[in-house]
Amino acid sequence: VIGVSEFQDKKMNLNFAAKDAQDIITLFKSNTALYNHVYIHSFINTTATKSAILSVKQQLMQSKPDDLV
Repeated sequence: VIGVSEFQDKKMNLNFAAKDAQDIITLFKSNTALYNHVYIHSFINTTATKSAILSVKQQLMQSKPDDLV
């Protein structure tokens, strides 16, 4: 889940992107009836770097056809 509200250029800042990302994480974690195993990688504000996001690429490449990604 990626949510960036704070940017180097303050004029680009958003009000709810980081909060919405956190809300999605909460939804997935709480809805165990639909999602048996939830593996969450969250990138919020300063942790949403290109290298951090690309670091999970290998794990995503191992997903199977019936996986929800």
